[in-house]
Amino acid sequence: MDQTPTPLISVGVPTYNRPDGLRRTLSCLSVQTYPRLEILVSDNCSPGTETAKVLAEMAERDPRIRYVHQSKPLGATGNFRFVFRETRGDYFMWAADDDEWEPTFIERCFNALQNGAASAMSSFEISYRASGKRRPAVLPALDPMHTVASNMRAFLHCLTPSLIYGLHRRSAIVFFLEEDVFDYYDCYFILRLLANGGITIVPERLYVAGVDAPGYVIKPMGHSWGSSLRYLPFYRASRRVLSDANLNYFDRIKLETLLAIVVIRLFLVNEGRAVLMRIGRA
Repeated sequence: MDQTPTPLISVGVPTYNRPDGLRRTLSCLSVQTYPRLEILVSDNCSPGTETAKVLAEMAERDPRIRYVHQSKPLGATGNFRFVFRETRGDYFMWAADDDEWEPTFIERCFNALQNGAASAMSSFEISYRASGKRRPAVLPALDPMHTVASNMRAFLHCLTPSLIYGLHRRSAIVFFLEEDVFDYYDCYFILRLLANGGITIVPERLYVAGVDAPGYVIKPMGHSWGSSLRYLPFYRASRRVLSDANLNYFDRIKLETLLAIVVIRLFLVNEGRAVLMRIGRA
């Protein structure tokens, strides 16, 4: 009989003033089939009492849930870092308070990680709750058996920031505690995982990325320049990943060129949309 202990998996739930979504999230996590979880919720100074009531209610139902009410706002990045830093499992995932998971999500991702990958994610849907519409997400063709260059190329052709909500080996993502964040940091985060262990995709659709707004909105991070996005920090950090990755000269040049094209395209799409919105308001 196999006496190997079941590894502890930590789930970090950063939350702010979304009590109904938080209840839905914790209900999904409580019925996961993986047997050994710790679930840490960090409430980032939500106003009122509704979030606290949900946390007390859900923790009473499931003793694996513990929660912290922050006395001072940590900001989104600080809250994400808090739940990562204050948990102890060798495997870790962030769980957003507007998302949903099938009961087998964690178990299937954990089993997939036994191929040696740094991170695992399932196929998923995007739910636009304001309209009641759902659509399947388009995922890049990632496989730890492919070359690093092939996986990076696939990701740059199909940027999927929601991969940050997969199940990760803790040792593969400790860099998150040490770096400044920037716009498109989640895409840079994925590139680092692809350079150091890779990402495996579970084919079943076991995750729902929730969007409470009418459409997906990219929010500026790490600066206070109004609604403007900054692109150079993402480009420079991602280029360093390519420089440090195990790539031959020709693959590196091709990927650096592709990265530049992707950043230019992001700029044109986002800033062009911003110009059209300003014209529409005029």
